[in-house]
Amino acid sequence: MTGTLRLFELVDSKTRTISFSPAVWRAKFALNYKKIPYELVSLTFLEVPTKIPAACSNLTAPTVPALQLEDGQGLLDSLAIAEYLEKNYPDRPLLFGKTPSEKKLQLFYQSYLQDKLHPAIQRLVYQGMYDMQDSENAHYFRTSREKSSGKPYQEIPGDRNENLREIKTNLKIIHLQVHIW
Repeated sequence: MTGTLRLFELVDSKTRTISFSPAVWRAKFALNYKKIPYELVSLTFLEVPTKIPAACSNLTAPTVPALQLEDGQGLLDSLAIAEYLEKNYPDRPLLFGKTPSEKKLQLFYQSYLQDKLHPAIQRLVYQGMYDMQDSENAHYFRTSREKSSGKPYQEIPGDRNENLREIKTNLKIIHLQVHIW
């Protein structure tokens, strides 16, 4: 039994100070907004697969964010973490609003941002993320991205101007929706 919540985040391997996972940021926001104390555990790409299962035996295929619960078990995914916090800390500020409709609206926006904005933003920051890694973590970052995309690393970011156009177009749709309501 740990007694305290521990949130595992992904950081650069050169300074160990730059956290660049938007999913981790969402989990941090939820914990901070609900004013729930937690310990932050910073890990590099190569530490994630060993340190999270060592801390949370139920997490055999870990990713970040991972939240180690009070009983030592772990929970993955920022949405699952937020839902756990809502259920287990009902006396704290609500993350999803008071009605099912409010929660559905928030989940829609999260899904929209993840599907429509995140990919282009991610392509824009790939090289910066790579540059923040030591040689071993950089090798892992590069080869894992090539394997998952099926492309040579140089092709993954795509055209910068096209990525920016995609972001602007998809933000404009949200802007229009907000004004309609």
